[in-house]
Amino acid sequence: MDKAGSLQKQVMAFLIITLVLLTALLSFAAFEIVGNEKDRDIAIEMNTLTATEAEKLNHDYIRFEDAVNHMVGITDFYITSVDDVMDPVKREEINKNLQKIYDIFSQTTNMSLSYYCVYNPDLVGKQQGFFYTRNAADNMEKREMTIISDFNPEDIERVGWYTVPIKERKAVWLPPYYNKNTRRYTISYCVPYYKNDVLIAVIGMDFNFEILLNMVDQIHFSKNGYAYLKSADGTVHYHAHDFMLGNVHGDEILKKVKNSDLLSNNNSGNNVIQYEMKGSERVQTFETLRCGLKLVLCDDYDEIYKDRYELVTMDIIVIVTCGFFIIIMMVYYTNRIMHPVRMLTRAVYAIKDGNYDVELPKNAPGEIGVLSQGVAMAAAALEEKQRLNASALAAQNRKLEKAVKKAKEASRAKSDFLSRMSHDIRTPMNAIVGMGMIADSHKDDPEKLSECLRKISNSSKYLLNLINEVLDMSRIESGNLSINKANVNLTDLIGSIVAMLAPQFDAHDHHIQTNLDNIIHENVISDSLRIQQVFINILGNSIKYTPDGGEISLSVREEHVSANRSLYIFSFKDNGIGMSKEFQEKLFQPFAREQDDHETEVKGTGLGMSITKAVVDLLGGTIRVNSALQKGTEIIVQLDLEFVEDVVSDKKQHRQMDFSEIRLDGKRILLVDDISLNLEIAENLLEMTGAVMDKAINGKEAVDIFKEKGEGYYDLIFMDARMPIMDGYEATRTIRGLGSEYAAKLPIIAMSADAFAEDIENFKKCGMNDYVSKPIDLKNLARVLQKYLL
Repeated sequence: MDKAGSLQKQVMAFLIITLVLLTALLSFAAFEIVGNEKDRDIAIEMNTLTATEAEKLNHDYIRFEDAVNHMVGITDFYITSVDDVMDPVKREEINKNLQKIYDIFSQTTNMSLSYYCVYNPDLVGKQQGFFYTRNAADNMEKREMTIISDFNPEDIERVGWYTVPIKERKAVWLPPYYNKNTRRYTISYCVPYYKNDVLIAVIGMDFNFEILLNMVDQIHFSKNGYAYLKSADGTVHYHAHDFMLGNVHGDEILKKVKNSDLLSNNNSGNNVIQYEMKGSERVQTFETLRCGLKLVLCDDYDEIYKDRYELVTMDIIVIVTCGFFIIIMMVYYTNRIMHPVRMLTRAVYAIKDGNYDVELPKNAPGEIGVLSQGVAMAAAALEEKQRLNASALAAQNRKLEKAVKKAKEASRAKSDFLSRMSHDIRTPMNAIVGMGMIADSHKDDPEKLSECLRKISNSSKYLLNLINEVLDMSRIESGNLSINKANVNLTDLIGSIVAMLAPQFDAHDHHIQTNLDNIIHENVISDSLRIQQVFINILGNSIKYTPDGGEISLSVREEHVSANRSLYIFSFKDNGIGMSKEFQEKLFQPFAREQDDHETEVKGTGLGMSITKAVVDLLGGTIRVNSALQKGTEIIVQLDLEFVEDVVSDKKQHRQMDFSEIRLDGKRILLVDDISLNLEIAENLLEMTGAVMDKAINGKEAVDIFKEKGEGYYDLIFMDARMPIMDGYEATRTIRGLGSEYAAKLPIIAMSADAFAEDIENFKKCGMNDYVSKPIDLKNLARVLQKYLL
């Protein structure tokens, strides 16, 4: 009893003293920090504000640069050589295409005042090209070309946009100036376009500089703070308190300057410039923008920190108030719980003396009630402990040892899997990141840039294949891999697979031979996608592990089994490097790869043949391998399949068009995706075909736009599957259910990252006609556009 009461007093005294001391310490520390770290905090705040606002401005400059760079890329697409530009007829055709596409690009930002593509007069003569400027009606109209040689090369408004980027041999931002044609303050981004190291043209855009200045006006300061933009020579191009574009104003008249050496640097670093002006202490910092201008922020030293003192004072008042409230609550709840605590104290002493029949608190609140139950359980456990025998304890220990061993094995397997995946994922990622950095440093070397982009594309495809194989393994292990049976023509299937892999055969100078022996029934019931997956995995390995110039063959033989079934035997042979007997025994295990010198040259996940075995088993077939080192490999797949009699194919053979051949002028397409970047990618690709695009960010918006535009407006819809508010499945069902023949027959194409067989089946069930998987493959996109719009 006495000990419990003593504990209560000690705890209360300790908590009250701790709370008072903590309040005093926090108050003292707050004022000390505010005073001692004043300069540092102001430097951090000013630098953070400057960096944040500079990033906002740079974001728009990056958008402008991207727009012009897109224009350059499109120009390069249409101009294949210098001869194209020098031919007047060809040049006129190119100009018409470029003007149309440039005009579309100029509409992507309301800040575009002009766009132009002016050819090198040394190649084609004077005034060749085009120059469009926004008129009062907010439309782009063609402007008469300037004769460049008539003006001073440094005249920014007239010909500086042409001479400066040529002189620099790179993309440049020009200083802002007042454009008499648009009657607006303008800033220009211009790019010299070269073909085979020959200057073809200068391509650029003029942007509304005044809209960017509104962002400078919106920077938050104290009442005496402001911002301005200046160039390195001190020319002020905009001042938030005094608009004086083009006047040489320079920095404020600085007195007693600290950190003055920062004025000559490109960035303000971790400090600010401190100085006095009109008797008050002020601070200044700056950041250099992408366009070459410096964003300068100035503010009053004491005004910045005034609010901090007020905030600290308010915090101390809140701390003290909360402290007294906590003390009152502690007194109340401590008294409430002490009675059951005293009862528990007596019970503990009784149990300690061996008396397990004790009185415990009933209906005690919260944790005290749980503690009471714990004491009761402890008393019962002590009695039970006396009756436990050694054999029971030994059995329990054995179970624990088995559980620990099983947990260690699971942990080791998980670590091994993560280690393998980390290596296999980092390998292509290293190539992508490394080639990206190399490409960035060789922007003026088209050949090197093209090589880097090719290697990035190959690594991306490898990474996508790795992800697909890991997902397939996950579905196999979870039992979720399914088979979708349909009518399959084996001859057509094999032909399409060989055609699909033809570029890889050609790249390695492999000779591929196919032989169909005694194939009486070509049409069978099975899953064409899964059979294709098996064949591509096997042939892909043959390509990788067969030296250049090797021989690869695929033979098929049919053996009759019953009235409606046959055994189809597929044999894949190559004269490649072969496999050892030891490796053949574990070929179909996940991550299995032959340990030889060739392994470092041929990249693979080690999952392909494991997935192949699982798919063959799921199809009800068998697979076996015959191989010897340096003598080649034969893999035999046997499938017992139901065949279909007298199936007549009415397929029309059409040549598959390349994406660059697709022309959809006048066609209207609705793009539906909740990710803006996906919309931008699809829009840019489809605009190259001449199609007109509308966009929606979810299924509901797509349905509303479809209803608003009315019958016959759209020729095709690309629909994402997973979106907020209304997904693509529900949106498709809604459109199909509108009741009109147009809504029922309009092509709706799934454009989704969901690409499993079950997903494709779900697309068809909800009413979609076809699908294009993400990342977008241009061949597949061209196939869909050709099939439904041409």
